[in-house]
Amino acid sequence: MTRRATIAARLRRLAAAIRPRPLASCAALAALLVAGCASHPISEPLRAAAKDQPPFAALAADPAAYVGRAVVLSGIVLGAFPGPSGGTVLEVLQTPADGAGRPGDPDRSQGRFLAVDARRLDPAIYAPGRRVAVGGEVVRTETREVPGGGTITYPVVEARELHLFPVERRGGPPVNLGIGIGIGF
Repeated sequence: MTRRATIAARLRRLAAAIRPRPLASCAALAALLVAGCASHPISEPLRAAAKDQPPFAALAADPAAYVGRAVVLSGIVLGAFPGPSGGTVLEVLQTPADGAGRPGDPDRSQGRFLAVDARRLDPAIYAPGRRVAVGGEVVRTETREVPGGGTITYPVVEARELHLFPVERRGGPPVNLGIGIGIGF
């Protein structure tokens, strides 16, 4: 066998080894899609208990009527405060959630709620603007004054599950293009 024939045979074996395999490609794509789909941050049993929860507008309009009901809510943290028994109270601007439980557009908010967590949560981490999902039970109502005057009666949710979403980073790293010698600060 000549050198050229040997090289040609090796190239054919290499091409066969890297030939696309449609079934394997489909399986790999399906695995990536499933892995890429965000799962809901609140457990399935708690979501099942809250499946018949009222719309938030009804809950906000008459929170006392829903005491004892399981709910799954999402929103944006407005503040984190020490709770009366050593835990933390989060004031949250409710926002509609997407299918993965992620809080949506704050302009579509239907009110506020308080989430009570038995743990001491760091207010620097649970800072205003952070997005959360809360699963728990409506335990009472609480009336508080709001800046600018007036009061709000909040539904108070005892958080059995609390999920803090990662901070969303908008845009990518800064890109600097240039030719020649550059000095950066």
